[in-house]
Amino acid sequence: EPDMPYDDGDTTIFLYVYGRKDIPSQKLQDMLLFLVDSKDENATDENLQRLNGMLKRLKANKRVGEQYMHTWMREQHIREEAREEGREEGRKEGSEEKVLSQICRKLRKGKSLEQIADELEEDISGIESLYEVAQTFAPDYNEEQVFEAYKSMHVL
Repeated sequence: EPDMPYDDGDTTIFLYVYGRKDIPSQKLQDMLLFLVDSKDENATDENLQRLNGMLKRLKANKRVGEQYMHTWMREQHIREEAREEGREEGRKEGSEEKVLSQICRKLRKGKSLEQIADELEEDISGIESLYEVAQTFAPDYNEEQVFEAYKSMHVL
């Protein structure tokens, strides 16, 4: 709830590195620039130069590089698994939507669950839940509404 009062004593500040409105202090601008582009010439004060030195040592450390690559590869693997999971869900949803569309068309023609299952070459148990949801939208059997209702009642 955006309007709900919430006061835990913390303050959150959003910083846009390239913003020009309400420009923060020069020191903060320099730090943000260094964080975005950590070149030697952007390390403009003693603190940033120390930070730059630490970053250089970290980058030169072979173990840190290996850990970074290991983490990157693990994250890449997780992203690929998530993509595949999304594709799988999309295929399943598309397949169920197609069957549901066919069920709705056959219901409009007055066909029974058994007839529909036979014509679609599906087991009754495989289409029964789709059929039952579609039945509640008689006589129009609006396919979009039926599918939305089915999705809200079943985890695809």
